[in-house]
Amino acid sequence: MADKEALARALWASGALSPGPEDRPLVWNGGAALNNEDLRAALLDALEELARDHYAAARAVLGGPWAEALARRLELPLNPRVLPERILAVEEAVSDGEELLALARPIRAAGASIAAAALFNFGLESARRRLDLADVRLHWLTDLETAAAVALQDGLLDFDDYDRLMAYQGSDGQD
Repeated sequence: MADKEALARALWASGALSPGPEDRPLVWNGGAALNNEDLRAALLDALEELARDHYAAARAVLGGPWAEALARRLELPLNPRVLPERILAVEEAVSDGEELLALARPIRAAGASIAAAALFNFGLESARRRLDLADVRLHWLTDLETAAAVALQDGLLDFDDYDRLMAYQGSDGQD
């Protein structure tokens, strides 16, 4: 499996992760990850490995540009009109889980199962609870705790910024 710390470092270096304001102390910029050729390749390799390890039964992929690239690699349909029995949704970053839930509702109503893969997980407890209740299994490549730890180690954050990130995660993203 891809090294969560190495991916987190690469996300910081690319600008896909950056410190934010007090009410949102970490900012995700998916375009920066998508536009960095080396990082894009590493993330797609990790997504492909994750999909093969955990979602080998998926018969279609849903989502945006990352899902499109993964669907091509796995030779699966992207965003099909007729839903197969097992679907993998790909998200750039999961914060509150609402986007995944919006995808899951009609898929579940149609009798299909849905799982999700994310490049980055903010790790908010409310998202985990919501996704568990909706029976949406989520795997991710790296997360806020890992990103904060490597940023602290690499001098990108000081202890106060690190504590602010951990408090944000612990507060469930609410002030």
